[in-house]
Amino acid sequence: MCVEEYFYLLFPLVVYMLVKLNLSKRNAFICATLPFLTIPPYLRELAFLHVDPELVRQITLPRLDAMFYGVGMSFFIEKYGMKLQYRGMLFVTSMIILLSLLVFDLSHVTKGHVLFYRVALILLPITFSMAMPFMSVIKQLPTRFSVIEQPISSLSSWSYSIYLSHIPIMFTVYELFGHFRENAIVNIFSKGVGLVLCLFLSRAVFVHFESKLTNCRPSAF
Repeated sequence: MCVEEYFYLLFPLVVYMLVKLNLSKRNAFICATLPFLTIPPYLRELAFLHVDPELVRQITLPRLDAMFYGVGMSFFIEKYGMKLQYRGMLFVTSMIILLSLLVFDLSHVTKGHVLFYRVALILLPITFSMAMPFMSVIKQLPTRFSVIEQPISSLSSWSYSIYLSHIPIMFTVYELFGHFRENAIVNIFSKGVGLVLCLFLSRAVFVHFESKLTNCRPSAF
């Protein structure tokens, strides 16, 4: 969330400053991408020299480029559009990449390897941005795909609660499993248990707290 907050504060500010320098909004947006695509990777490389590779992802400034890929994809879709078949191809490709990274991570083969984290911290945000065009038109898909509409809509509603709850829940589950997580199968099972608990709690928070407060807002908002 720190990465999101810093990006959504700094990126519009940079665009605004460039517009004030008499650049068009389009050119200002394009020019603003340069520091957000070059400076964070450079800061990551510096961090890799001094910090455990597993901890680099927790540092805010070296991760600011992660947010841009999604913003960049939205800009591209809004400006040029994309056919459904290409959206589907991007989505399938993104899922293959995501599953491959997950398998490598869970296998512990790449544990502590700088190269894996260097690649993963670039591929992960790109992967999710590749899935966005397909996800944005899910209601326009043929009826046979309607089975995935409700789960995706529900996860979207619970997403903020998931943000807040996943760290304490996952770390608690990991602590309970202890050294048994050194086994790959137990490690995957522990993550599954943590995920189920996280989704259950997030749904409860959304239904019984978040949605009730949202419904109290004035209609103008």
